[in-house]
Amino acid sequence: MSEALGLHLDRESLAIARGDTVSVAPVWIATERQAAGPMVLGAQRILDALRERLAPAIAADARAVFAIPADFDAAAVARLARVCSMVGLADVAYVDAAALTAAVMRAPEAACVLQLGWRDFIVSRVAVDKQYARQATWLHASTSLTRLHDRWIECVAAAMVRRTRFDPLHDRDGEQALFAQLPAALDALQHSDVVRFAVQSASTTFTVELGARQFEEAAATIYTTIIDALLAAQSAERPSPCIVPQAVIRWPGFLARLRVAAPAEVRILPAELIARAAADLVGKLAVGRAYWRIESLASPRYGGTPDYSIDGAS
Repeated sequence: MSEALGLHLDRESLAIARGDTVSVAPVWIATERQAAGPMVLGAQRILDALRERLAPAIAADARAVFAIPADFDAAAVARLARVCSMVGLADVAYVDAAALTAAVMRAPEAACVLQLGWRDFIVSRVAVDKQYARQATWLHASTSLTRLHDRWIECVAAAMVRRTRFDPLHDRDGEQALFAQLPAALDALQHSDVVRFAVQSASTTFTVELGARQFEEAAATIYTTIIDALLAAQSAERPSPCIVPQAVIRWPGFLARLRVAAPAEVRILPAELIARAAADLVGKLAVGRAYWRIESLASPRYGGTPDYSIDGAS
């Protein structure tokens, strides 16, 4: 039996389901402010990530289903297909990640799906009838993970200046030290009232403690932009659940704000789930085809109708 892989590119990270294992890793890691360039999700970066993570080497007859972001048009998918062929994945079908998300999460009649990126974010409305079909997509270039992380780093730096009179952003080393500590700090704030940042300059170590409320206040305008986008994507006929990525659990105060504002329930999408679902679709979707809509996962077909063929994908 040929090896089956499920892949999910969600604009921020790449998830790979291979056998019983799912690995999720960011395609890029911020180390300084405003550093996400136009190629943060470019073909070369995806190629490098696939080459690094598809080890041991995949079998020559391996097949895959690749769940892709909502803004990938035919040309973008064709470029991705060429990247896949360069790592030995020739038999690949492509499926819209927003439509698959709504299907996996069993959205009742419609759903608004959030996809976060380093340079922007996307909200998609998925309609549910006999199929899960992406109905509309809105790309918001003014807000991104990069801007969010920058706000938090600037908040930490301002607090350190007030406490110690030392500005950790006065040089690159201090800035990178704060960025390196941010992921662990966000994790810690899920079960701790305060977190501590430390920056060393010459022979002195400068420290500051911040609470979750300070992080929430620093990100308030970004939270509002994302929540407003999810609300604007709602269908006029009936309230729809908002499906958001697991990453937002680590954002102090975001989920509480969203749950107050949302007209229907808020559902959290586990980071590995779409890659697993994509792997389950191997053999049920035609290779070299892209699907913007799929059947209900309870359907015996467990497939969909291809929207177009990808030249060179097979």
